[in-house]
Parts: sequence; structure tokens; C-alpha cells
Amino acid sequence: MVYIPGVRNKTSDALSRHPSGSNTPHGMALPDAVSAPPPRIPIALMAGMSIDPADTTSERDEDDLTSSFCSALETATLITWQRLKEATTADIHFQQLIELIEEGFPPQQAKMPSNIRRFYIHRLHLYTVDGVVIFKDRVVIPPALRDDCLQFLHSAHQGTTMMQAKADASIFWPGIAADISNHRSSCTTCNVMSPSQASLPPTPPILPTRPFQSLCADFFHHKGHTYMVIVDRYSGWPIVEKSIDGAAGLITALRKTFVTFGIPDDITTDGGPEFTATTTKKFFSDWGVHHRLCSVANPHSNSRAEIGVKTVKRALADNTPANGNLDCDRFQRAMLAYRNTPDPVTRISPAIAVFARPIQELIPVLPGKLNLHTYWDKLLDARETTMAARGATELAKWSQHTRALPPLRIGDQVRIQNQTGPAPRRWDKMGTVTEVKQFDQYWIKLSGSGRATLRNRKFLRKFANPSPTTADMQPTPIPPPIPPPDPCPPPMEPETDPTSWDSLPGELPPTPCQIPLETQPGQPAESPPNPDRPSTPALRRSTRECVTKHRPNYKD
Repeated sequence: MVYIPGVRNKTSDALSRHPSGSNTPHGMALPDAVSAPPPRIPIALMAGMSIDPADTTSERDEDDLTSSFCSALETATLITWQRLKEATTADIHFQQLIELIEEGFPPQQAKMPSNIRRFYIHRLHLYTVDGVVIFKDRVVIPPALRDDCLQFLHSAHQGTTMMQAKADASIFWPGIAADISNHRSSCTTCNVMSPSQASLPPTPPILPTRPFQSLCADFFHHKGHTYMVIVDRYSGWPIVEKSIDGAAGLITALRKTFVTFGIPDDITTDGGPEFTATTTKKFFSDWGVHHRLCSVANPHSNSRAEIGVKTVKRALADNTPANGNLDCDRFQRAMLAYRNTPDPVTRISPAIAVFARPIQELIPVLPGKLNLHTYWDKLLDARETTMAARGATELAKWSQHTRALPPLRIGDQVRIQNQTGPAPRRWDKMGTVTEVKQFDQYWIKLSGSGRATLRNRKFLRKFANPSPTTADMQPTPIPPPIPPPDPCPPPMEPETDPTSWDSLPGELPPTPCQIPLETQPGQPAESPPNPDRPSTPALRRSTRECVTKHRPNYKD
């Protein structure tokens, strides 16, 4: 049973007592059951309609796949046994293969024709049926029909695994697996609708060693108001400010934090417009703070700030007036209580981690508990041990269902997966890698607009350049080497050779080199093998000098 939304269910509107649309619908032309034969659908296309269990597409993806499948049906050409037989007969190389199958293969692969050498390893399972080559129980497709077969296998836009499974049951040719992979990689529709990649394994963070050494900041909305939260990564101490005046208000809040708790080494943000403004960049540069940006749509890289946002949102619930003002007793008491609450794992509160003692609050405590702890060093050792155990637990949790992806290089062409907009999870944007950063981040220059964006490796997929097909991968035959010319034959005897030099006008003395002349019409003079044959360049030079010097002078 499949659920169909009402807007797509045409049957309900057709059976309705108040249908919408035109009152005079167009009639449907039905083919005559006797004279018109039913349309024939290729068996490969019908078998290609099986559903990949790993494919999870939305209703929009199903519509796109349906339209693509229908267009494939319209342009498909049925591969019948007769057409396969004719293509096999027309292929010269396949005729050579059939001769080898019937007469026997040579003992060595090098003695086979270069275009069919790839069949040598499959020779034990090759035979012919009615002039068609068969491999085991699969039909061997000649090169002229391979593109049509690949189109049939991919007509339902299935993945490589399903296409290979269908091919294993019906057709074969050497290198079919590589051709299937290349055909799938070159399909634009499949590349746009590809599923999301697995999350990357977590990268061990650089842990701070003192309070307010490393900060995290983020903006969030609550009940129509915008707030900013700053969290210390060492202690978890939260600072909340209401967002006012954009980047100017952010600089004011950061300056107050730096003066109160000290200047941090770095601050991590999600790269919002307030954090990337020119005035904010100048402020970080003047105060010597390194600004670490998180990639787009990857909140895990700034998870400490996200946790702080959740904590502050709980504190804001029912503790602020309608205007969102934070200068009220209820909210400040909530923040005071949170800063004095021990961590469930380390048993250390943010106040103790920052001030080495609890801070006074509304709950009564024993006298002396607000004094400085004398076991501060032991407390630090215990905290480090506990944090190491927590880190191992978190690492195991975040490592589940992850997969490491190969790194990208500058200049690589990549597809970018959307995270927002009308078509989320689609890989319809392309760009070029311009810079490689830490923590699996890459700066990408978008194609067309030229805009630069910072993305995580999870949302980037490198272009798969299709490799040449099997027809283009045949080895080029090496021409045989050109033998060197034979040296000049020895002088011929006058009494046996009527065309010797002595019988011609203008007698010449015997020469060490003789031009080979025909002793009889149609029979060239033979030269005995010379064991001391000189090298080819020297032979050519001596022959040319000899011919020039002793050329006969024919007279009328």
C-alpha cells in the first residue's frame, strides 16, 4: 500500500461529485485490440524497474525518476535475438573470436589478435549458439550494442550495484563493470539526486588548559528576539547578551568579556554576518584573537556553542518579560544557579572551574564552602582524568555510522549538496576547491557566480571523470621493426653476367661496391649473408658514397 497525497490522486477527483477542471475533457484514444498490437517493452527495461533497498528518495525524486523512466521507454530500441546476431556477424573481431572458439585458442595470449585478447581469460566458458557468442549463461554483447544495453540497465536510474546485478544475470563483455560505473557516474540526474554522504569521523579537538582560553559564540532566536551566547570551552561558563546594533553590539559584548575574564587565544563561530563583518575582523586582529569559522550546515563543528544555546534557551523559558529584556531578577537568578551547578561527570561547577570556589547564591551553604579550595591541583588532575573518560565515550558515540572520505586537493572539481532552499539534499551546485583548511574544511569557488563558500567534506563530492569504454581500451598493435638494408652485393663475374660493368660502354676498373642489378627479368640478384655487417647509419653512408663515385656513364 502506497500513500498518495490528494493533490496527486487523480482518481479521487475523477470520481468526485464536484470535480475540478474542464467540463469537456479530451477523449482517450485506445488502440484497436485486433489490428493494433500492444506496445512492446524491452525485457531489460522491465527488469530494471526493481527498487534498490538502499535508495531513499522523496516524492519529488520519485516524480523525476518516473519522468526519466518514461523518456527512456520512448527512446529505447528493442535488442532482439536477430539484431544481436546481425551485430555479431557484422563485427570483424567477433568473427575472429568465433573462429578461435570453434578451432581452439592459442597457448599464449600474445598470439591472439589485439582487439580480442581480453577474452583469453574467459576462453574456457565461451561457446556459440546460432552465431552468437555466449559466456556461461550470459550473452556476449558486441561493441555496437553496448551503449543501448547500458541505457537499458540504467533506465530506472538505479545504482551501480543494481545495474551490475542485472547484467550478471543476462549480458556480458570484458570490462562491463567499469563501463557500468562510468555510465552511472556520467548521469547528471543521478548525480543531482544522489543520497547524502555519511558523516565524517570526529576530529579530536584541541583542549584548552585554562579558563577563557578558548571561546565559542553563536546567535539564536527565542520568542521573536535575537540573543547572543558566549561559552567558555574549559569551564562551560555562559554569557548571554541581547543582540543590538549587529556587529557593533557584538564587539561591545566581546570587549566586555575580554576585559572581565582575559583575552582568549581563539573564538569559534558559525560565520554569521555579524562575525564576518569588516569591523569584527578588525576587532579580532587588534586584540590578537584567532577567529575559527565553522563550515556551512555543519553545527557539530561548533557543538559547544550549540549546547550553550540549548542551556540558555531553557533559562530564558518563563524568566524574561514579553520585551525579551535580560535585566530582570528571574533570569539572572537562573544564570546564577546554572553557574553554580556541578557537571554530572566531573562534579565541578563552572564557578569552581573559573574562581576555584562556588559563588554565593540564594541557597544556604555551610560556612567555609565559599572559600578557595586548598586541593586545587588535585582537582585539576581529577578533572583531566574524568574529561579523558568522557572524551573516549563521546568519541565512540560520534564515531558510529561514520566513514572517512578521501581528502580533496586544490583545483578539484566538486559538486555541493544543498542544505536549505527549495531543493535540499540536491547536488545541483558545482565549484572548484581553492583552499584546504583544518578539520575537513574547504573553501569552494562556486561555478557561475564565483562566490566563495566554506564547506565541510561531507557536503562535497568530487567529479568522477568517466574513463574510456572497453572499445577505446583495446591495445594499439605495434608495427614490426623495419629491417636494415642489405649491404652491397659482391662483384658479379663478367662471363656469367651479361650486365656486368665490363660489358657496358665506358669501362671502369673493378669497384669494391656494386649496384644490385637484375641478372634476369623478374629475378633480383641474391647477396650472400655477411657476418660482418656494419651498422645501419654507416652502411647507408658507405653505400651512398659508393654509388655516387662508381655510377656508370651510359652513352648513346
